[in-house]
Amino acid sequence: MTGRTAIQLALDTRDLPSALRAARAAEAFIDVVEAGTVLCLAEGLSAVESLRATFPDKPLVADIRIARAGRSSLGWPSRPALTG
Repeated sequence: MTGRTAIQLALDTRDLPSALRAARAAEAFIDVVEAGTVLCLAEGLSAVESLRATFPDKPLVADIRIARAGRSSLGWPSRPALTG
């Protein structure tokens, strides 16, 4: 990635299957995979583990900004990843 612009795909879906479909479709065109805040809140850190297993050779970022994601996570309190 040195000397050129890197393309990072931010996966902010509410479910892992959708995120994996998008990442697989874009795999040839991206340099970095990002598990976005919405995905991490909806699926927990298992989403990060799944992305790492699926894309072992790409850099992986877990962007978990709880304070800014508050509004988008409203209405999800019954989700298992959010309640422990």
